[in-house]
Amino acid sequence: MLFKPNESVVFLGDSITDSNKSGVEGSYVWDVLGSGYVNMVNSYFLLYHPELNLRIINQGISGNRTTDLLNRLDKDVISYKPNHVVLMIGVNDAWRQLDCPQIPDYKLTTEVYKQNVLEIIKRLQAENIHVIVMSPFYLEPNRSNALREKVDAYNVVLKDITAQLGLMYIDLQKAFDDLLEKVSIFTISGDRIHLNMAGNMFLRDQVIQHLIK
Repeated sequence: MLFKPNESVVFLGDSITDSNKSGVEGSYVWDVLGSGYVNMVNSYFLLYHPELNLRIINQGISGNRTTDLLNRLDKDVISYKPNHVVLMIGVNDAWRQLDCPQIPDYKLTTEVYKQNVLEIIKRLQAENIHVIVMSPFYLEPNRSNALREKVDAYNVVLKDITAQLGLMYIDLQKAFDDLLEKVSIFTISGDRIHLNMAGNMFLRDQVIQHLIK
């Protein structure tokens, strides 16, 4: 088991992590963990490992890129003093280059993506926060697809970074690729990026099997 009793875990990312959460921790609202995999992971630990008393915090924000995470890292993550951060970011870094090519700020090379991720990890580790990295993914079997190519390039970078730093790397792209040999894309997603309940259930399973090793 990766976690110890009374530890806190921040899930940091974009809309896949956010999953329509209704507010921040402590808000007087019903759901601050969203309707996706983060809520499911929290429910798993509440039910099957209540002795851990984990504090799980959803800090995903829809549309975020690596640059956005860097800008809000102190306020949304480090200020909470978590023991662990589960990081998944990259699909918007790639996507914005294709759907908003006229915007200079959205032109992000693979090298800049790499430097941004390294800076995020460096700042977290400086605070003695343990980092777990999950790959971004695009649910498109055609690897010549422009967006799939960019996401794949990012994941090559992430594999190298995590290997060099000795960090846990959860290869979600490969897991989803394997799944799509058995089921239709539309079983798990309507747009190849955002997940429905079945897709989130599968993502939850990938996360949990690594966290409870």
